[in-house]
Amino acid sequence: MILATGIIVLLVGIISFLTSYGDTNFGGIVQQVTAVIVILGGIVNLLVAAHLKKEMEMSKKEE
Repeated sequence: MILATGIIVLLVGIISFLTSYGDTNFGGIVQQVTAVIVILGGIVNLLVAAHLKKEMEMSKKEE
């Protein structure tokens, strides 16, 4: 579930960035910065999901 959330957040950030790409007014720049923050959040979410998956697999092997 957390993996799907990370993918969706990443895609939303990319789409948001591309829709405001090239805007040089204040609103466009703010939207681009916000999109980059959302993209970074999606990447962190994917990294956490990968780490949790490894931890769950290791705990299953120990049992």
